[in-house]
Amino acid sequence: MGCGVGVPAAAPLCDGLGGLPALPPQPTTTAMPIAMAETRSAKLDLTCHLPPAARGAPRTGPAELSDHSTIPANLAHVAENTGDRYAVARTALSRIPHGVAIIGAADGAERSCATGTAMYVSFVPPMVVIAEHPGSRTCRLIQRSGGFSVSFLHASQQDVAERAGKSAEGPDKFATLRIKPLEAPPDAGGAPAVAGSMAVLWCVVRDSRETGDHVLITGEVKAHEIDETKIDALLRFRRRYAHIGHVTSEESPEGYPT
Repeated sequence: MGCGVGVPAAAPLCDGLGGLPALPPQPTTTAMPIAMAETRSAKLDLTCHLPPAARGAPRTGPAELSDHSTIPANLAHVAENTGDRYAVARTALSRIPHGVAIIGAADGAERSCATGTAMYVSFVPPMVVIAEHPGSRTCRLIQRSGGFSVSFLHASQQDVAERAGKSAEGPDKFATLRIKPLEAPPDAGGAPAVAGSMAVLWCVVRDSRETGDHVLITGEVKAHEIDETKIDALLRFRRRYAHIGHVTSEESPEGYPT
């Protein structure tokens, strides 16, 4: 199977990714359909990240995991030649797979949205944290209004993610970029969300602090909306879009979200 899962054909996942060491043996699992309502089924072919000589070769033991000398050496060379001391950190951080979230905010007639990262930090009360660039309009609207929305995108919404990541003229970014909004319920802060998302959280700001070149904003969830028919999440990994495609275990018992 090709390795360009959930990404445009012009940017396959295996482009320019040679030189990585062989992966350790993986446990055998049984893939199950992620949702009966969804006809697409795909698996990420991680062998495309291996050097050509290693594809299809028997996997070796975990002792080889210690031989990563070529990776940091190459990255250090890039940092030295470009003068960018954050090159290594950014490359490493791109290896953190995460769901694609759109952060929405509004203050009066001004409305904006931006791609962002989000994670939960409290179960009771339910709280999430997002990271936004302090110079963005979305961040300024969150700080002025005291609320925001988090829309977790479905695999079919990659075009929405690409549009939301662009700047736009006019007071309403949703309207300018033709992103269909989902209006907030009463007493949920008023921030617009993205219609058609797998799940949406409306939050009020509980804490905000600078962290490096971003602002870390903690919000308490005041309202939510979930589409149970949509389970195949849009993901971001190695600066590319992908999607889950399949699951490998039963759902965990009731408890913490993950």
